[in-house]
Amino acid sequence: MMDGVRTSATPELSDEAIEAARARRRANNVVDKRGSEELEATAVPSNHPWATSKNRLTPEEEAAKRAEVMRLNRTRRGQGAAEE
Repeated sequence: MMDGVRTSATPELSDEAIEAARARRRANNVVDKRGSEELEATAVPSNHPWATSKNRLTPEEEAAKRAEVMRLNRTRRGQGAAEE
């Protein structure tokens, strides 16, 4: 099954190369964490497609929104318009 697959030999990495790669990843993770903090502090316009509301919904409002999404996502029967 794998007869037509070409393979190539990869060189073995030294312990120093592995440690250097780990150090680069650690440094990258620090930058990523700092970047996420800056992202949270960034103001996003309220009409942005991915904007989230800073005002938390009450459990009742959240249940109502969830029910509305479920209603809109129901499978439609036939070729007619969505059920209202």
